[in-house]
Amino acid sequence: MDTHSTNDKDLLRKFNRVGYAGMLLVSVQYLVLSNAGYALAAFGFALLFNPFGARITLTRRMTWRRTWMLAHVALVFLLLSYQALA
Repeated sequence: MDTHSTNDKDLLRKFNRVGYAGMLLVSVQYLVLSNAGYALAAFGFALLFNPFGARITLTRRMTWRRTWMLAHVALVFLLLSYQALA
């Protein structure tokens, strides 16, 4: 018997989506305020809130979701490079 009900999974998915969106908003705010270090941290923490489901591997995701996540990781590395060179 599955110990997690469907409602628990839906609640976790909603929590992850809200957390992801919140961290993205915080990181955009820091970018607008010209604080790339904090924006980098917020973008990186946003990846912890996987809005597309943590149990699905990257190769099994839909193309647009895979593209979104890879672009997000690329932006984190871009900000990291900017911070390292600044």
